[in-house]
Amino acid sequence: MAFLGAKIKIEPHTYKLILGICLIIATMRLLGLFGKPKETLKPINLPFAIAIGAILGFVSGMIGIGGGILLSPVILLLGWANLKQTAAISAAFIFLNSIAGLYGILQSSQTIPTEIGIWVVAAVVGGLLGAFYGSGRFNFKVLRYILSLVLLFASYTLILGK
Repeated sequence: MAFLGAKIKIEPHTYKLILGICLIIATMRLLGLFGKPKETLKPINLPFAIAIGAILGFVSGMIGIGGGILLSPVILLLGWANLKQTAAISAAFIFLNSIAGLYGILQSSQTIPTEIGIWVVAAVVGGLLGAFYGSGRFNFKVLRYILSLVLLFASYTLILGK
């Protein structure tokens, strides 16, 4: 679905608005403003999970993100996995969605931004730093607040920035 979503070219203002809203929702969930992670895990309803994955994959491809920022809150809210399992699932989802979305962009004759190299380096460095500090250097509360600040800043820039 990320492949199909990436084939849709949306107007830049609409793109920024959709992405900004997705980031705000993810931040609200991260801060615990709605829904709490479930104490006991629930069995996964496969048809429902596939539908959610398809929708999130499509939106991820359309707005050009890996999708983990959308998938993680859903998995935790529905009680399908704990935090570490969710991180692993999201990493795979992001990787596969990113490849499918990139392929969809190439197939639809859209151009890849010239800044892609910088973005890839930033993503790799950020991922390595996040793994290093997230594996025990910072406690969960510190990480949650740092990520929330980054997401809110990104949302603000996307929605209201010039």
